Amino acid sequence: MNFRDPKLVFVKNFRGDTTSFLQVSDLKGPNVHLKDVESGGNFIFTKKQIEMFVATKKLKVTQVDDLPPILFGKPLKKREVISRDKLDDKAHKEMERRYQYVLGVIDEGFPAYTPKWLDPYIVAKAQQIKDTASPSYRSLARWMKVFVESGWEKKSLLMRHDDKGNKEIKLHPEMNDILKRVVREHTFKFKRVKYMNAYRDFLQQLDELNVKRKATGQEPLEACSYKTLRHRFGN
Repeated sequence: MNFRDPKLVFVKNFRGDTTSFLQVSDLKGPNVHLKDVESGGNFIFTKKQIEMFVATKKLKVTQVDDLPPILFGKPLKKREVISRDKLDDKAHKEMERRYQYVLGVIDEGFPAYTPKWLDPYIVAKAQQIKDTASPSYRSLARWMKVFVESGWEKKSLLMRHDDKGNKEIKLHPEMNDILKRVVREHTFKFKRVKYMNAYRDFLQQLDELNVKRKATGQEPLEACSYKTLRHRFGN
């Protein structure tokens, strides 16, 4: 596999149709640094691990050209690196402990975060890392949710912050109307919503709107992010 291909993209599908798109950001020896193209979250695997994930269909391979350009339209922001000097040692150790459990779950590729799958895994993992205070399956499932929603940010396992204030993104009324229409159509038309398909429909309808705006001398509207649309579905 050519990890130096600038158009290479890995796709990771999680439960609930949540999807992450990952690109190679750096190569250091046998290690491949992957970056979430939406959030900028980082993750590190060896080349052999990634090839195994692809072979077992835990990761899918695609190209930049096969995905909506808006995903790659803006440079990713460099995330702040967690320094041990800035963290309480106990908190840092707890984050590392959680990270080992989470990394193992991703490696296993469980179909669901239920006692059937997580309880045996937790017992085995606790023995492997010599953890005398293993988590419950509910705690591990919660860590997975936080980790995935953060864009695979390791520091998300350090603590949880409640959202503060009104963070609703202000959109142009016409774009907001398109979003509402797409969400309504896909919610009622499909039993399981495919968010990427919904986003493609949104981009198509926005293109049609921009053609009309241009014809009347108005500036075209810039598409909102994929994450904004997904948020409208309550995810």
